[in-house]
Amino acid sequence: MKRVIMQMSLLCAIWVVLLSVGQGALAGTAAGMNELGGNASWSQSTFDHQLNGVAFAESEAETWSLSPSYGRFLSDKLEVRGTLSYNKTKSEIASADGQANSEVTASVYYIQGGVVYHFNPESKHVWFVSGEVGFGSGEIDEEWRRLEVEGKRSFSTDGLVYTLAVGVKSFISEQAAITVQYAATKPEFLEEYYEEEGFEVDTDWGPSLAVGLNLYF
Repeated sequence: MKRVIMQMSLLCAIWVVLLSVGQGALAGTAAGMNELGGNASWSQSTFDHQLNGVAFAESEAETWSLSPSYGRFLSDKLEVRGTLSYNKTKSEIASADGQANSEVTASVYYIQGGVVYHFNPESKHVWFVSGEVGFGSGEIDEEWRRLEVEGKRSFSTDGLVYTLAVGVKSFISEQAAITVQYAATKPEFLEEYYEEEGFEVDTDWGPSLAVGLNLYF
C-alpha cells in the first residue's frame, strides 16, 4: 500500500508540472489521426505460493519495461492501439523456514492490443483509460539453493498478459504530447511458469508508473 501511495503521489506531481508547462495547443485526438508513441515504466507485483505443501514467504517481482506503440483514432474519444514491450523481471523466492530460495530473472517480449478511451479530447490535458491484452514470450534464468546445494537452470516461457491503465496526455504542441499513466498488469506468464514448477501461485495485479512521448500525424 505504501508503494502504491508513493507512485500515485509521483503521478500527481508530474501532472501538476505538465499543467504548468502546457501551451494551450489543440489536442490531436481527432478521428483518423495516428499516434506514434513510447514509454518507460517500472512495476512490482507480489505473490504467495506453496511447493509440495511447503509454505513460502510472500515474494515480489520487479519489472522494467520499454514500450513503443502505435494507435489510430476511430473517433475523437476512441482509439485502437497496439503495443510492443521489452520487459526485464527479477523476483526472489524464499521458503518460510529459510531452507530454500531462488533468484529468477525473466527477459520477455510482449505484444498487446486494446482500446483507449479519452474523456475530454477538446482539452490540452486529455484524461484517458485503456485496456490491453497480449502475449509474452521469453527466457527465464534461475539460481537456486536447497539447504547446502546450489544450482542454475534456464527455461523458455510464454503466456498471456493483461494491462489496465489510467493517465493523462498533455499536449505541448499540436503534434506532440507527454503521457503519464498509472497501470496495473497481470503477468500470467510468470504464474504459468511457477505452476509448471510445482508451485501453487496467486499473482497479484502489479502497479506501474510510466512516462512517455506521443507524436500525432
